[in-house]
Amino acid sequence: VEIEIGMPPKIIPSFSKIEDVAEENMQNTLNKYSDKKISTLILSSLIKANKMQNAIHINNLIFTGISLEVGIIPTVRLKFIPNINKKLQIAQ
Repeated sequence: VEIEIGMPPKIIPSFSKIEDVAEENMQNTLNKYSDKKISTLILSSLIKANKMQNAIHINNLIFTGISLEVGIIPTVRLKFIPNINKKLQIAQ
C-alpha cells in the first residue's frame, strides 16, 4: 500500500493475481464489509476491474495484478507481463 501525501491525498493499494475468484465470493465479501466506506470502494473497484480485465486480451501478455488510486479521481491500473510460456511454444 502506498499513501500519497499531497493535495489531494491518495491511498494506492496494489494487488497481485494469485487465482481466479468466483464473482459470488467477491459479492459476498463486498456485502460483508458494506459498512466500511473505503473497503467497499476498493472491493467494488476490484470487481469492476476484474470484469474489465476479463474482456482485455493482448497477444503474449497475461494479467498479473492491479493498482487502485483511491482519491478524488479514482484510477485503476491493470498490470500485464509477457507470457513466457507462449514464447517458448513459438520457439519450439
